[in-house]
Amino acid sequence: MIIRLSYLISLGLFDIVKGFEFEWSYSTSLLKNDKLYVFDYNCDPFSKSIVTTYSLHDGSLEKITSNGTVFQVFQVPPIDPSYTPKFINAPNTDDLWMLGGKNYSQLTNIKFFKEQWTNTGLFEFPKFNNFPLNSYTSTIVNNTQLYIIGGFIYPEKFNQPVLSNQIFKYDLSRKKWDDLSYLTKGQLPPIAGHKAVMIDDRNLLIMGGLSPAFDDFEPSSNNTKLNSLEKIWQLDTSTLQFKPIHTKFTVNSRENIACERLGFSTNSKDKKVYIFGGIYYKDGEYKSEDQVGVLDYDTSTWDWKKFDNPSNIQFNHKIINHDSIIIGDQLLIIHGKSVDDKWGSLLNLNLKTMKLERELNYSGKLQTDKGFQLPTWALILIILIAVIIVLSIILFFVIRYRKKKSKKSQIICQQANLPSPQNTMLAIWSSPQELTSRTQITSNIFEFYDTRRTNLSNSSSIIAWDVIQQQTHIYVNSQKTHNSGDTGEDTLADTIQSYDGGKSVTYI
Repeated sequence: MIIRLSYLISLGLFDIVKGFEFEWSYSTSLLKNDKLYVFDYNCDPFSKSIVTTYSLHDGSLEKITSNGTVFQVFQVPPIDPSYTPKFINAPNTDDLWMLGGKNYSQLTNIKFFKEQWTNTGLFEFPKFNNFPLNSYTSTIVNNTQLYIIGGFIYPEKFNQPVLSNQIFKYDLSRKKWDDLSYLTKGQLPPIAGHKAVMIDDRNLLIMGGLSPAFDDFEPSSNNTKLNSLEKIWQLDTSTLQFKPIHTKFTVNSRENIACERLGFSTNSKDKKVYIFGGIYYKDGEYKSEDQVGVLDYDTSTWDWKKFDNPSNIQFNHKIINHDSIIIGDQLLIIHGKSVDDKWGSLLNLNLKTMKLERELNYSGKLQTDKGFQLPTWALILIILIAVIIVLSIILFFVIRYRKKKSKKSQIICQQANLPSPQNTMLAIWSSPQELTSRTQITSNIFEFYDTRRTNLSNSSSIIAWDVIQQQTHIYVNSQKTHNSGDTGEDTLADTIQSYDGGKSVTYI
Protein backbone atom coordinates (compact mmCIF):
# COMPACT_ATOMS: atom_id res chain seq x y z
CA MET A 1 0.00 0.00 0.00
CA ILE A 2 1.08 3.56 -0.76
CA ILE A 3 0.26 6.50 1.44
CA ARG A 4 -0.02 9.63 -0.68
CA LEU A 5 -0.22 12.98 1.06
CA SER A 6 -2.03 15.87 -0.61
CA TYR A 7 -1.94 18.97 1.56
CA LEU A 8 -5.36 20.14 0.61
CA ILE A 9 -7.91 19.50 3.31
CA SER A 10 -7.31 20.13 6.97
CA LEU A 11 -9.61 18.35 9.37
CA GLY A 12 -7.78 18.73 12.66
CA LEU A 13 -10.31 19.91 15.19
CA PHE A 14 -8.50 22.97 16.52
CA ASP A 15 -11.28 25.21 17.67
CA ILE A 16 -11.82 28.45 19.53
CA VAL A 17 -14.43 28.97 22.22
CA LYS A 18 -15.10 32.36 23.83
CA GLY A 19 -11.96 33.81 22.28
CA PHE A 20 -9.55 31.15 23.58
CA GLU A 21 -7.45 29.13 21.15
CA PHE A 22 -7.06 25.37 21.43
CA GLU A 23 -5.15 22.78 19.43
CA TRP A 24 -5.94 19.13 20.02
CA SER A 25 -4.64 15.80 18.86
CA TYR A 26 -7.00 13.71 16.77
CA SER A 27 -7.44 10.34 15.03
CA THR A 28 -8.54 9.58 11.47
CA SER A 29 -9.11 6.16 9.92
CA LEU A 30 -9.79 4.31 6.69
CA LEU A 31 -11.08 0.76 6.14
CA LYS A 32 -9.87 -0.82 2.91
CA ASN A 33 -9.44 -4.49 1.92
CA ASP A 34 -10.07 -5.77 5.48
CA LYS A 35 -7.37 -3.48 6.83
CA LEU A 36 -8.09 -0.63 9.20
CA TYR A 37 -5.56 2.21 8.96
CA VAL A 38 -5.53 4.71 11.82
CA PHE A 39 -3.53 7.93 11.84
CA ASP A 40 -3.03 9.54 15.24
CA TYR A 41 -1.96 13.16 14.93
CA ASN A 42 -0.15 14.39 18.01
CA CYS A 43 -0.16 18.14 18.46
CA ASP A 44 2.63 17.86 21.03
CA PRO A 45 5.80 19.00 19.18
CA PHE A 46 7.86 16.59 21.28
CA SER A 47 5.76 13.54 20.33
CA LYS A 48 5.52 11.63 17.09
CA SER A 49 2.39 11.04 15.05
CA ILE A 50 1.83 7.39 14.15
CA VAL A 51 -0.09 5.15 11.77
CA THR A 52 -1.48 1.86 13.09
CA THR A 53 -2.67 -0.98 10.85
CA TYR A 54 -5.20 -3.57 12.08
CA SER A 55 -6.33 -6.72 10.26
CA LEU A 56 -10.06 -6.97 10.91
CA HIS A 57 -11.78 -10.35 11.25
CA ASP A 58 -14.32 -12.14 13.42
CA GLY A 59 -13.14 -12.67 16.95
CA SER A 60 -11.57 -11.03 19.95
CA LEU A 61 -11.09 -7.29 19.58
CA GLU A 62 -8.30 -7.50 22.15
CA LYS A 63 -6.33 -9.86 19.89
CA ILE A 64 -6.98 -7.65 16.85
CA THR A 65 -5.64 -4.68 18.79
CA SER A 66 -2.57 -6.49 20.12
CA ASN A 67 -1.66 -7.66 16.61
CA GLY A 68 -1.76 -4.13 15.16
CA THR A 69 1.31 -2.79 13.39
CA VAL A 70 2.54 0.68 14.32
CA PHE A 71 4.97 2.94 12.48
CA GLN A 72 5.86 6.59 12.83
CA VAL A 73 5.39 9.24 10.16
CA PHE A 74 6.79 12.69 9.49
CA GLN A 75 10.35 11.52 10.07
CA VAL A 76 11.78 12.36 6.67
CA PRO A 77 11.76 15.87 5.11
CA PRO A 78 9.94 17.60 3.52
CA ILE A 79 7.06 16.28 5.67
CA ASP A 80 6.34 18.86 8.36
CA PRO A 81 4.91 17.70 11.72
CA SER A 82 2.60 20.70 11.72
CA TYR A 83 0.55 19.22 8.88
CA THR A 84 -2.85 17.83 9.81
CA PRO A 85 -3.90 15.30 7.15
CA LYS A 86 -6.94 13.07 7.27
CA PHE A 87 -7.77 9.87 5.41
CA ILE A 88 -10.13 10.10 2.48
CA ASN A 89 -11.68 7.06 0.81
CA ALA A 90 -10.66 7.76 -2.77
CA PRO A 91 -12.61 5.50 -5.17
CA ASN A 92 -11.20 3.05 -7.71
CA THR A 93 -7.79 2.77 -6.11
CA ASP A 94 -6.01 0.65 -3.52
CA ASP A 95 -3.75 3.54 -2.57
CA LEU A 96 -4.29 5.29 0.73
CA TRP A 97 -4.99 8.98 0.33
CA MET A 98 -4.66 11.61 3.01
CA LEU A 99 -5.82 15.15 2.38
CA GLY A 100 -4.41 17.63 4.81
CA GLY A 101 -3.36 21.14 5.78
CA LYS A 102 -1.65 22.83 8.70
CA ASN A 103 -2.66 23.14 12.28
CA TYR A 104 -4.44 26.27 13.35
CA SER A 105 -1.52 28.12 14.93
CA GLN A 106 0.54 27.88 11.73
CA LEU A 107 -2.09 28.73 9.14
CA THR A 108 -0.95 31.01 6.33
CA ASN A 109 -2.28 31.76 2.88
CA ILE A 110 -3.15 29.30 0.11
CA LYS A 111 0.12 29.90 -1.76
CA PHE A 112 2.04 27.80 0.73
CA PHE A 113 -0.14 24.77 0.03
CA LYS A 114 0.42 24.96 -3.69
CA GLU A 115 4.13 24.49 -3.13
CA GLN A 116 3.45 21.30 -1.14
CA TRP A 117 0.85 19.83 -3.50
CA THR A 118 1.36 16.23 -4.69
CA ASN A 119 0.16 16.16 -8.28
CA THR A 120 -0.78 12.59 -9.19
CA GLY A 121 -3.58 13.29 -11.64
CA LEU A 122 -6.32 12.19 -9.25
CA PHE A 123 -6.84 15.55 -7.53
CA GLU A 124 -6.19 18.88 -9.16
CA PHE A 125 -5.07 21.81 -7.08
CA PRO A 126 -7.97 24.17 -6.18
CA LYS A 127 -7.22 27.60 -7.58
CA PHE A 128 -9.39 29.62 -5.20
CA ASN A 129 -8.14 32.28 -2.81
CA ASN A 130 -11.06 31.59 -0.48
CA PHE A 131 -10.38 27.84 -0.29
CA PRO A 132 -10.47 26.67 3.37
CA LEU A 133 -7.24 25.66 5.07
CA ASN A 134 -8.32 24.06 8.34
CA SER A 135 -11.22 22.42 10.24
CA TYR A 136 -13.62 21.75 7.38
CA THR A 137 -15.20 18.56 6.10
CA SER A 138 -14.54 16.46 3.03
CA THR A 139 -17.14 13.94 1.91
CA ILE A 140 -17.14 11.73 -1.17
CA VAL A 141 -20.64 11.27 -2.59
CA ASN A 142 -21.50 8.22 -4.70
CA ASN A 143 -17.81 7.73 -5.56
CA THR A 144 -18.00 10.55 -8.11
CA GLN A 145 -17.91 13.87 -6.24
CA LEU A 146 -15.96 15.36 -3.36
CA TYR A 147 -17.63 18.08 -1.27
CA ILE A 148 -15.65 20.56 0.86
CA ILE A 149 -17.74 22.53 3.38
CA GLY A 150 -16.87 25.33 5.82
CA GLY A 151 -13.59 25.71 7.68
CA PHE A 152 -11.06 28.50 8.20
CA ILE A 153 -9.86 30.72 5.39
CA TYR A 154 -6.99 33.21 5.57
CA PRO A 155 -7.97 36.58 4.03
CA GLU A 156 -5.06 38.99 3.65
CA LYS A 157 -7.10 41.92 4.97
CA PHE A 158 -7.55 40.17 8.33
CA ASN A 159 -4.09 38.59 8.41
CA GLN A 160 -5.50 35.78 10.54
CA PRO A 161 -7.81 32.76 10.15
CA VAL A 162 -11.49 33.53 9.64
CA LEU A 163 -14.51 31.24 9.82
CA SER A 164 -16.28 30.73 6.50
CA ASN A 165 -19.25 28.99 4.93
CA GLN A 166 -17.57 28.22 1.61
CA ILE A 167 -18.53 25.08 -0.28
CA PHE A 168 -16.61 23.46 -3.14
CA LYS A 169 -17.27 20.40 -5.25
CA TYR A 170 -14.68 18.34 -7.10
CA ASP A 171 -15.81 16.09 -9.95
CA LEU A 172 -13.56 13.02 -9.91
CA SER A 173 -14.36 12.05 -13.49
CA ARG A 174 -13.91 15.55 -14.98
CA LYS A 175 -11.12 16.44 -12.53
CA LYS A 176 -12.61 19.87 -12.10
CA TRP A 177 -13.38 22.07 -9.11
CA ASP A 178 -16.60 24.13 -8.80
CA ASP A 179 -17.20 26.92 -6.30
CA LEU A 180 -20.74 26.48 -4.93
CA SER A 181 -20.46 29.02 -2.15
CA TYR A 182 -23.41 30.97 -3.52
CA LEU A 183 -25.65 28.13 -2.26
CA THR A 184 -24.94 28.92 1.38
CA LYS A 185 -25.93 32.60 1.33
CA GLY A 186 -28.54 33.07 4.02
CA GLN A 187 -28.66 29.30 4.60
CA LEU A 188 -25.46 28.12 6.28
CA PRO A 189 -23.51 30.23 8.81
CA PRO A 190 -19.71 30.29 8.80
CA ILE A 191 -18.73 27.05 10.45
CA ALA A 192 -15.65 25.02 11.43
CA GLY A 193 -14.93 21.86 13.40
CA HIS A 194 -18.34 20.55 12.37
CA LYS A 195 -19.35 17.17 10.92
CA ALA A 196 -20.90 16.23 7.58
CA VAL A 197 -22.54 12.82 7.18
CA MET A 198 -24.18 11.29 4.11
CA ILE A 199 -27.66 9.82 4.42
CA ASP A 200 -29.82 7.96 1.87
CA ASP A 201 -27.07 8.39 -0.79
CA ARG A 202 -28.29 11.89 -1.53
CA ASN A 203 -28.37 14.32 1.38
CA LEU A 204 -25.45 15.74 3.32
CA LEU A 205 -26.30 16.63 6.93
CA ILE A 206 -24.09 19.26 8.58
CA MET A 207 -24.08 19.56 12.36
CA GLY A 208 -22.17 20.73 15.41
CA GLY A 209 -18.94 22.66 15.31
CA LEU A 210 -18.11 26.30 15.83
CA SER A 211 -19.74 29.45 14.40
CA PRO A 212 -19.43 33.23 14.94
CA ALA A 213 -21.52 34.66 17.72
CA PHE A 214 -22.36 37.80 15.72
CA ASP A 215 -21.15 38.77 12.24
CA ASP A 216 -21.22 36.42 9.25
CA PHE A 217 -17.46 36.68 8.74
CA GLU A 218 -15.75 36.89 12.10
CA PRO A 219 -12.03 36.70 12.88
CA SER A 220 -11.52 33.54 14.89
CA SER A 221 -10.03 35.47 17.79
CA ASN A 222 -13.38 37.16 18.45
CA ASN A 223 -16.41 35.69 20.18
CA THR A 224 -17.60 32.39 18.80
CA LYS A 225 -20.14 29.82 19.90
CA LEU A 226 -20.80 26.11 19.66
CA ASN A 227 -23.63 25.13 17.33
CA SER A 228 -26.61 23.38 18.87
CA LEU A 229 -27.74 20.01 17.56
CA GLU A 230 -31.27 21.39 17.68
CA LYS A 231 -30.52 22.94 14.31
CA ILE A 232 -28.70 21.13 11.53
CA TRP A 233 -28.40 21.84 7.81
CA GLN A 234 -29.09 19.68 4.79
CA LEU A 235 -27.55 19.86 1.32
CA ASP A 236 -29.41 17.93 -1.35
CA THR A 237 -26.59 16.88 -3.69
CA SER A 238 -29.06 16.13 -6.48
CA THR A 239 -30.76 19.54 -6.57
CA LEU A 240 -27.99 21.53 -4.83
CA GLN A 241 -30.56 22.97 -2.42
CA PHE A 242 -29.71 23.97 1.15
CA LYS A 243 -32.24 23.98 3.96
CA PRO A 244 -32.14 24.08 7.78
CA ILE A 245 -33.66 21.25 9.80
CA HIS A 246 -34.99 21.98 13.28
CA THR A 247 -34.74 18.84 15.36
CA LYS A 248 -36.58 17.69 18.46
CA PHE A 249 -35.34 15.85 21.52
CA THR A 250 -37.01 13.09 23.45
CA VAL A 251 -38.04 14.25 26.92
CA ASN A 252 -35.26 12.49 28.80
CA SER A 253 -32.64 13.48 26.25
CA ARG A 254 -33.44 17.19 26.29
CA GLU A 255 -33.24 17.41 30.06
CA ASN A 256 -29.94 15.57 30.50
CA ILE A 257 -27.89 16.24 27.35
CA ALA A 258 -26.03 19.36 26.27
CA CYS A 259 -26.99 20.21 22.69
CA GLU A 260 -23.85 22.18 21.79
CA ARG A 261 -20.79 20.09 21.08
CA LEU A 262 -17.81 19.39 18.85
CA GLY A 263 -15.09 16.75 18.54
CA PHE A 264 -17.62 13.92 18.13
CA SER A 265 -17.82 11.23 15.45
CA THR A 266 -20.74 10.67 13.06
CA ASN A 267 -22.05 7.71 11.07
CA SER A 268 -25.30 6.84 9.37
CA LYS A 269 -27.27 3.65 8.76
CA ASP A 270 -30.89 2.97 7.76
CA LYS A 271 -31.81 6.67 7.80
CA LYS A 272 -30.44 7.14 11.30
CA VAL A 273 -27.42 9.21 12.30
CA TYR A 274 -25.25 8.02 15.20
CA ILE A 275 -22.93 10.39 17.04
CA PHE A 276 -20.55 9.45 19.82
CA GLY A 277 -18.31 11.36 22.20
CA GLY A 278 -17.26 14.96 21.79
CA ILE A 279 -17.20 17.83 24.25
CA TYR A 280 -19.26 20.85 25.20
CA TYR A 281 -18.44 24.02 27.11
CA LYS A 282 -20.29 24.63 30.36
CA ASP A 283 -19.57 26.49 33.58
CA GLY A 284 -16.16 27.60 32.33
CA GLU A 285 -14.85 24.15 31.46
CA TYR A 286 -15.02 21.43 28.83
CA LYS A 287 -17.22 18.43 29.56
CA SER A 288 -18.10 15.25 27.72
CA GLU A 289 -20.83 12.62 27.57
CA ASP A 290 -20.72 8.82 27.69
CA GLN A 291 -23.86 8.43 25.59
CA VAL A 292 -24.82 7.73 21.99
CA GLY A 293 -26.92 10.25 20.10
CA VAL A 294 -29.34 8.76 17.56
CA LEU A 295 -31.08 11.06 15.07
CA ASP A 296 -34.14 9.66 13.32
CA TYR A 297 -33.97 11.36 9.93
CA ASP A 298 -37.67 10.84 9.12
CA THR A 299 -38.94 12.41 12.35
CA SER A 300 -35.99 14.80 12.99
CA THR A 301 -35.84 13.55 16.59
CA TRP A 302 -32.76 13.04 18.73
CA ASP A 303 -32.64 10.27 21.29
CA TRP A 304 -29.67 9.82 23.61
CA LYS A 305 -28.94 6.32 24.83
CA LYS A 306 -26.71 5.12 27.63
CA PHE A 307 -24.74 1.97 26.91
CA ASP A 308 -23.93 -0.94 29.20
CA ASN A 309 -20.59 -2.56 29.86
CA PRO A 310 -21.49 -6.08 31.11
CA SER A 311 -18.02 -7.48 30.42
CA ASN A 312 -16.27 -4.67 32.34
CA ILE A 313 -14.20 -3.63 29.33
CA GLN A 314 -11.54 -1.09 30.21
CA PHE A 315 -11.67 2.04 28.05
CA ASN A 316 -11.07 5.77 28.17
CA HIS A 317 -14.26 7.57 29.09
CA LYS A 318 -15.34 10.81 27.46
CA ILE A 319 -13.48 10.35 24.20
CA ILE A 320 -12.98 13.31 21.84
CA ASN A 321 -11.49 13.83 18.37
CA HIS A 322 -11.73 10.13 17.61
CA ASP A 323 -13.06 8.37 14.53
CA SER A 324 -15.66 5.63 14.12
CA ILE A 325 -17.19 3.34 11.51
CA ILE A 326 -20.26 1.11 11.44
CA ILE A 327 -19.70 -2.58 10.72
CA GLY A 328 -23.01 -4.44 10.59
CA ASP A 329 -24.81 -3.58 13.81
CA GLN A 330 -21.64 -2.55 15.61
CA LEU A 331 -20.08 0.86 16.04
CA LEU A 332 -16.30 0.55 16.05
CA ILE A 333 -14.93 3.54 17.99
CA ILE A 334 -11.36 4.30 16.93
CA HIS A 335 -8.64 5.83 19.11
CA GLY A 336 -9.02 9.54 19.89
CA LYS A 337 -8.11 11.08 23.20
CA SER A 338 -9.92 11.36 26.48
CA VAL A 339 -10.41 14.61 28.33
CA ASP A 340 -7.47 13.67 30.58
CA ASP A 341 -5.21 13.43 27.48
CA LYS A 342 -4.96 9.63 27.20
CA TRP A 343 -4.98 7.95 23.79
CA GLY A 344 -7.80 5.51 23.20
CA SER A 345 -7.77 2.15 21.45
CA LEU A 346 -10.55 0.21 19.66
CA LEU A 347 -13.96 0.01 21.29
CA ASN A 348 -16.86 -2.08 20.01
CA LEU A 349 -20.46 -0.97 20.71
CA ASN A 350 -23.49 -3.01 19.62
CA LEU A 351 -26.06 -0.50 18.36
CA LYS A 352 -28.99 -2.90 18.84
CA THR A 353 -28.30 -3.89 22.43
CA MET A 354 -26.34 -0.75 23.38
CA LYS A 355 -23.69 -2.91 25.03
CA LEU A 356 -19.92 -2.92 24.74
CA GLU A 357 -18.71 -6.24 23.32
CA ARG A 358 -15.36 -7.98 23.37
CA GLU A 359 -15.78 -9.70 20.01
CA LEU A 360 -15.99 -8.06 16.60
CA ASN A 361 -18.64 -9.43 14.24
CA TYR A 362 -16.81 -8.38 11.10
CA SER A 363 -18.42 -10.89 8.70
CA GLY A 364 -21.91 -10.47 10.12
CA LYS A 365 -22.11 -14.22 10.81
CA LEU A 366 -20.71 -14.27 14.32
CA GLN A 367 -23.12 -14.59 17.23
CA THR A 368 -22.16 -11.69 19.46
CA ASP A 369 -23.43 -10.43 22.79
CA LYS A 370 -22.53 -13.66 24.57
CA GLY A 371 -22.51 -12.21 28.04
CA PHE A 372 -25.33 -14.49 29.30
CA GLN A 373 -25.32 -17.19 26.61
CA LEU A 374 -24.89 -20.85 27.63
CA PRO A 375 -22.63 -23.21 25.67
CA THR A 376 -24.23 -25.50 23.09
CA TRP A 377 -23.84 -28.68 25.16
CA ALA A 378 -25.62 -27.04 28.08
CA LEU A 379 -28.54 -25.96 25.88
CA ILE A 380 -28.88 -29.53 24.51
CA LEU A 381 -28.82 -30.97 28.04
CA ILE A 382 -31.50 -28.53 29.19
CA ILE A 383 -33.72 -29.48 26.23
CA LEU A 384 -33.34 -33.22 26.98
CA ILE A 385 -34.16 -32.72 30.65
CA ALA A 386 -37.22 -30.66 29.72
CA VAL A 387 -38.46 -33.40 27.36
CA ILE A 388 -38.00 -36.07 30.05
CA ILE A 389 -39.90 -33.96 32.58
CA VAL A 390 -42.81 -33.42 30.18
CA LEU A 391 -43.02 -37.13 29.32
CA SER A 392 -42.87 -38.03 33.01
CA ILE A 393 -45.75 -35.68 33.78
CA ILE A 394 -47.85 -37.18 30.97
CA LEU A 395 -47.09 -40.73 32.15
CA PHE A 396 -47.97 -39.79 35.73
CA PHE A 397 -51.43 -38.54 34.75
CA VAL A 398 -52.09 -41.58 32.51
CA ILE A 399 -51.24 -43.99 35.34
CA ARG A 400 -53.28 -41.96 37.79
CA TYR A 401 -56.25 -41.98 35.44
CA ARG A 402 -56.10 -45.75 34.98
CA LYS A 403 -55.77 -46.38 38.70
CA LYS A 404 -58.77 -44.16 39.36
CA LYS A 405 -60.91 -46.07 36.85
CA SER A 406 -59.74 -49.42 38.18
CA LYS A 407 -60.64 -48.36 41.70
CA LYS A 408 -64.17 -47.43 40.59
CA SER A 409 -64.55 -50.84 38.95
CA GLN A 410 -63.47 -52.63 42.11
CA ILE A 411 -65.94 -50.62 44.20
CA ILE A 412 -68.81 -51.61 41.89
CA CYS A 413 -67.82 -55.27 42.05
CA GLN A 414 -67.54 -55.15 45.83
CA GLN A 415 -71.00 -53.60 46.12
CA ALA A 416 -72.43 -56.40 43.94
CA ASN A 417 -70.50 -59.19 45.71
CA LEU A 418 -68.64 -59.96 42.48
CA PRO A 419 -65.01 -60.87 41.93
CA SER A 420 -62.70 -58.25 40.45
CA PRO A 421 -63.50 -57.98 36.73
CA GLN A 422 -61.18 -59.36 34.07
CA ASN A 423 -62.89 -57.41 31.33
CA THR A 424 -64.59 -54.06 31.30
CA MET A 425 -68.27 -55.04 31.02
CA LEU A 426 -70.84 -55.60 33.79
CA ALA A 427 -74.07 -57.15 32.53
CA ILE A 428 -77.39 -56.32 34.17
CA TRP A 429 -80.23 -58.68 33.13
CA SER A 430 -83.96 -58.02 32.95
CA SER A 431 -86.52 -60.94 32.93
CA PRO A 432 -83.76 -63.56 33.12
CA GLN A 433 -84.37 -67.29 32.47
CA GLU A 434 -81.72 -69.03 34.54
CA LEU A 435 -80.11 -66.67 37.00
CA THR A 436 -80.53 -68.52 40.27
CA SER A 437 -76.85 -68.19 41.04
CA ARG A 438 -76.67 -64.47 40.27
CA THR A 439 -76.99 -61.55 42.61
CA GLN A 440 -80.32 -59.78 42.56
CA ILE A 441 -80.11 -55.97 42.73
CA THR A 442 -83.84 -55.19 42.51
CA SER A 443 -86.95 -57.19 41.73
CA ASN A 444 -86.37 -57.24 37.98
CA ILE A 445 -82.70 -56.17 37.56
CA PHE A 446 -79.80 -58.43 38.32
CA GLU A 447 -76.11 -57.73 38.10
CA PHE A 448 -74.50 -60.41 36.00
CA TYR A 449 -70.80 -60.87 35.37
CA ASP A 450 -70.06 -63.67 32.90
CA THR A 451 -68.66 -63.97 29.39
CA ARG A 452 -70.94 -66.83 28.19
CA ARG A 453 -74.46 -66.42 26.84
CA THR A 454 -77.33 -68.14 28.63
CA ASN A 455 -80.84 -69.15 27.55
CA LEU A 456 -82.98 -66.16 26.68
CA SER A 457 -86.68 -65.95 26.07
CA ASN A 458 -88.16 -63.86 23.29
CA SER A 459 -88.80 -61.09 25.75
CA SER A 460 -85.41 -61.16 27.41
CA SER A 461 -83.12 -58.13 27.34
CA ILE A 462 -79.64 -57.27 28.56
CA ILE A 463 -78.34 -54.05 30.04
CA ALA A 464 -74.53 -53.91 30.16
CA TRP A 465 -72.59 -51.25 32.13
CA ASP A 466 -69.07 -50.38 31.02
CA VAL A 467 -67.25 -49.47 34.22
CA ILE A 468 -64.28 -47.95 32.40
CA GLN A 469 -66.03 -45.84 29.79
CA GLN A 470 -68.98 -45.12 32.11
CA GLN A 471 -71.46 -46.00 29.34
CA THR A 472 -74.65 -48.12 29.25
CA HIS A 473 -75.25 -50.73 26.49
CA ILE A 474 -78.77 -52.21 25.94
CA TYR A 475 -79.09 -55.58 24.20
CA VAL A 476 -82.51 -56.91 23.03
CA ASN A 477 -83.08 -60.52 21.88
CA SER A 478 -84.63 -60.40 18.41
CA GLN A 479 -84.74 -64.09 17.41
CA LYS A 480 -83.53 -67.57 18.42
CA THR A 481 -82.22 -70.45 16.39
CA HIS A 482 -80.71 -73.82 17.33
CA ASN A 483 -76.98 -74.13 17.04
CA SER A 484 -75.87 -76.93 14.73
CA GLY A 485 -73.31 -77.93 17.29
CA ASP A 486 -75.84 -77.98 20.09
CA THR A 487 -75.42 -80.89 22.52
CA GLY A 488 -79.02 -80.85 23.53
CA GLU A 489 -78.51 -78.53 26.41
CA ASP A 490 -80.74 -75.56 26.85
CA THR A 491 -78.18 -73.34 25.20
CA LEU A 492 -79.37 -71.18 22.34
CA ALA A 493 -77.47 -69.24 19.72
CA ASP A 494 -79.06 -65.81 19.86
CA THR A 495 -78.97 -62.91 17.50
CA ILE A 496 -78.83 -59.85 19.70
CA GLN A 497 -79.07 -56.25 18.61
CA SER A 498 -77.06 -53.63 20.50
CA TYR A 499 -78.65 -50.22 20.90
CA ASP A 500 -75.74 -48.00 21.82
CA GLY A 501 -76.03 -44.30 21.27
CA GLY A 502 -78.85 -44.76 18.78
CA LYS A 503 -76.85 -47.16 16.56
CA SER A 504 -77.91 -50.76 15.92
CA VAL A 505 -75.18 -53.41 15.91
CA THR A 506 -75.92 -57.15 15.40
CA TYR A 507 -74.06 -59.79 17.39
CA ILE A 508 -74.25 -63.61 16.80
